Amino acid sequence: MEQEVFSDIVKNYLSERYPQFLDSIKYKADGSFDCSLKNPAKEFSVWIDTSNEEITIGLEDPASISGCHTHFTPYEDDTVEVLSDLSKLLEEIFTNKCVFYHSNISGFSWSSDIVKTLIEKKAEEAIEFFTWDGPVSI
Repeated sequence: MEQEVFSDIVKNYLSERYPQFLDSIKYKADGSFDCSLKNPAKEFSVWIDTSNEEITIGLEDPASISGCHTHFTPYEDDTVEVLSDLSKLLEEIFTNKCVFYHSNISGFSWSSDIVKTLIEKKAEEAIEFFTWDGPVSI
């Protein structure tokens, strides 16, 4: 599949399900695009990129110096499955099931299991958690 076609498919999907991303779309010379959306408290952003005919989605801190991401690559034309995976992760983020967190040791990451993250935390480690709606008090 060509890059422009793939990007059009993703853009159409976003326009139907997540139109809040559309105003931030920035196209690149190869036909891919990226877009982002800040959480209501402006503590982090969720971003999407269509480079290399795959969907990369990530979370980024306000200073844009750290974050985490994952890739959804459509092997053998399974674009529908990739879009479904994108929706699942976005829904986890927007419904506060996936949290963004900062560790003073390892930096930023994300998790859908705060309890597990706290159990694995080192004694000297400080962790701050953020959901889409704002900080989490623990």
